[in-house]
Amino acid sequence: MISVFILVNRSYSEHINTLVSAKTIKDSYQFDIFHSVKDFNHLNNLKYSIVIIYVNIRKIKNNHYNKLKDFVKNGGSLLSLHASTNSFRNQPSSLDILGARFIRHDSIQKYKIHRIATSEIFSKDINEFEIKDELFRQEYHPEIKIHYQYKGRSVIEPIIWSKTYGKGKNVGISPGHTIETFQNAHYRKIIQKSLKWLSRKP
Repeated sequence: MISVFILVNRSYSEHINTLVSAKTIKDSYQFDIFHSVKDFNHLNNLKYSIVIIYVNIRKIKNNHYNKLKDFVKNGGSLLSLHASTNSFRNQPSSLDILGARFIRHDSIQKYKIHRIATSEIFSKDINEFEIKDELFRQEYHPEIKIHYQYKGRSVIEPIIWSKTYGKGKNVGISPGHTIETFQNAHYRKIIQKSLKWLSRKP
């Protein structure tokens, strides 16, 4: 069974519990849940293959951040959810690792997400789906690979992307504000396929 480290704000605990209790996910992974960046020290334990961050922590001390950075740089995998792109803003390399940096969001609304045809992570069985969540507007690293995007009248916004950093890789997913999003069957399948891809080693 693959061991996964989760760092989550306590305010999002119910959201993440909804996800990790889903049978299609919990049967393949062992989840350890933490609430403080100090717990990145546990990444010295080589049992973790994947880190999930679901936090909104704008500033982080260098010694804590470097634990995460070194984990990914040395071949670890990262899944960054929702407001995580607003985290670690005092660290210059955070955009390089996460692939995006939060600017603002629109109000909670229904919108459709469309799959990019060249995506190797997500298959055509989830070609598009509707979700009700905040729509993020973000700055993106030029080297991200976009897998799903929102197409509005005057804007195209990446919604799900991936990026490599050193020997490691990250999948970023911007929706995730409400529990209803985590109950969305398509969203859960996206998480499941992301974890499957992240668990693969070169």
